[in-house]
This record gives sequence, structure tokens and C-alpha cells, in this order.
Amino acid sequence: MLCKEFKAFYFTTTTFFWRVLCREVVVSKKGSPPRPIFLAVDSSWRTVGWILSQECEDGQRRPSHFGSIAWNERESHYSQPKIELYGLFQTLHTLRVHIVGITNLIVEMDAQYVKGMLSNPDIQPNAAMNRWIATILLFDFKLVHIPAEKHLGADGLS
Repeated sequence: MLCKEFKAFYFTTTTFFWRVLCREVVVSKKGSPPRPIFLAVDSSWRTVGWILSQECEDGQRRPSHFGSIAWNERESHYSQPKIELYGLFQTLHTLRVHIVGITNLIVEMDAQYVKGMLSNPDIQPNAAMNRWIATILLFDFKLVHIPAEKHLGADGLS
């Protein structure tokens, strides 16, 4: 019913009338999914790999998107902490249309120091890193450290 109403609004020149049914459907569909969304991110000197997945009813994680982003010559010479932070920044930027508004997003990384970098942005020696941190903090997520030996999916894509 809702799709039919919006189709009438977007694809024709007819007048759209907001009905009580439309409001109820939109209010019931609003918000994040009930189960957590996981974003596994891992960076190397060549690329950043990421997997976006959701926990299903059976407790298994099902990936919906995955990929990697290759660094250019300049980016590949960043220090490891800078690469990890830049990898998270690039991943969130790439997936922004998929994760904006999700309140139960859990970002998994094997670099434990990124949490400290996000908590104390003014201590960083680089203005570019502070801009990345400011952009990263616009997203609503919980950062979780996963040991490298258990963080194999995103590691394989990086």
C-alpha cells in the first residue's frame, strides 16, 4: 500500500494525500533493524577490506556487502595507525548510504588503538587525521576490537 502511494507521488503529476494509513506504516518501519549490523574493517599497506553483515534469527551472520579499496602510491606509504584510521574513514564513506541512521551498528577492527584515536582527536599530530576522525564520529556505531586471528574475513579482502 505504501509503495503504491509513493509511486503515485513520485512518478505522476497527481496530488499526494497523506493518509492515516501511510503515517502508521512509516512509523512502524522507522528505526534500525532489531538485530545488530556488523561492519568488519581491516587495512593493510595495499588496501582496506570490509564486510557489512547482519545477524539473522538463527544467530548466523549473513553478509550483504563486501569489498576492498586500493590505496594510491601516496596512501600506501602512510604509517600503520594512519592507514587503519584512513581505512575506517574510507569504508564508512563508501557505505554511508547503507549505514546512515542505523543505531545498532557494530564496527569490528583488529587495531585496538583506533578507539583511543577516536576518543582523543586533538592529540593527533595531523590535521588530515583530525578531519577523518570528525567525519567518522558523525556515524553512530560501537567500535569493538577483534583479535587478528579471529578477524579473517575482512583480512582476506585487504
